[in-house]
Amino acid sequence: MGVVTFSSRLSVLSIGVATALFSQMANAAEAMPSTTLQTITVTANTSVRENVQEDSVYIDNYTPAAQASHLSDFLDVIPGVEVGGTSTVNQRIRVRGLDDTNLKITVDGARQEGALFYHMGDVTLDPDLLKQAEVAVGNNSVTLGNDALGGAVAFETV
Repeated sequence: MGVVTFSSRLSVLSIGVATALFSQMANAAEAMPSTTLQTITVTANTSVRENVQEDSVYIDNYTPAAQASHLSDFLDVIPGVEVGGTSTVNQRIRVRGLDDTNLKITVDGARQEGALFYHMGDVTLDPDLLKQAEVAVGNNSVTLGNDALGGAVAFETV
């Protein structure tokens, strides 16, 4: 094996720099007074991990004047959610700008994927059949799955 040799000037220089740095740190540690802080107790009633990231809007005194004929009639109330299209055949749900191909959309627990034609939306659902619509804005891969990039929309029919 080869022998490693160091220059004597380099060794003396590195020892001098190290001594200067460590002496400054030692002086700083001696000059700093120690302080004892008071005890802080934190309590919680629920765990953050038990709560699902959901954005829901409940309006108690809202009574619609007419039956909804389009998904946008009731989904536009939720911040960050918009429905595009002019009829139930070409309606597309967008959450925070992400199209329905990046959302997890379910009807009674069954995943709604794909479209027959490029100009059709993934959700061809008549609002008269809906009992409840639940929207989770944002991705939470633990509760929604790793394929729900923008969030999830869960429809429950009558």
